Amino acid sequence: MLPRLTALAAALLLAGSCAAQAAHFEVTAYQAGGGYSGELAGEPFSHDASDISPEGEVSFLGAYQAPDASHGYAADTFLQSGNNLLMSTTQYVDAGLAYSGDVLLSVPQITLKIVGDGEALGSAVRVSFSGLANAVNHFAGTTGMLTMDMAVTSGNTTLGSFLWDASTDGTAMQNVSFSFLSNIGDSVTLSSNITSGLMADGSQTELASVAGNLDGNFTIAAVPEPEQYAMLL
Repeated sequence: MLPRLTALAAALLLAGSCAAQAAHFEVTAYQAGGGYSGELAGEPFSHDASDISPEGEVSFLGAYQAPDASHGYAADTFLQSGNNLLMSTTQYVDAGLAYSGDVLLSVPQITLKIVGDGEALGSAVRVSFSGLANAVNHFAGTTGMLTMDMAVTSGNTTLGSFLWDASTDGTAMQNVSFSFLSNIGDSVTLSSNITSGLMADGSQTELASVAGNLDGNFTIAAVPEPEQYAMLL
């Protein structure tokens, strides 16, 4: 005969079942873009990122290198399967050049619907995001800047957010995490941006660069109903 579950064992089983992925995001609409612009020795330049999004996902990709390889950038945004977010940018300028350049990677709006994986419409869920932001900057005598931000909203309510000014020379990182309650069938809005810039007067003696990335995952877990707690009694 099987032994009866103790209250502790039952609690562990319930906690395990509630922590499992109960739903996922589906992209229903989006706005995204970005690019690279500035001046080199007084001559303007610009390059736009391209939308390469497959159905149900968001993907933007941009890259440019000057013909003489004196400056350039690369940037990408990926929201894969509605759950994995990756954004990264880098730009550089060679020594001895008068230069002013900016890179913008912007996702002003992605509408995400919470779709149940077996959970009924209207069921309560907890949405969590966990990730890491990195900055690797080598200003080399130039003026440089790098900022990152991210937010999930519902109407005028901010459900979770992250803001980091990473405009420091060298390497740095920040953990990114937040969570909020919602329901199967609800929609939320994700926005995220990375902005970088370099300004040089031509006196720098080596290559200057600025780079940042944000990488993380959303998970959506069921919130146990009151009767599930009552079972533990």
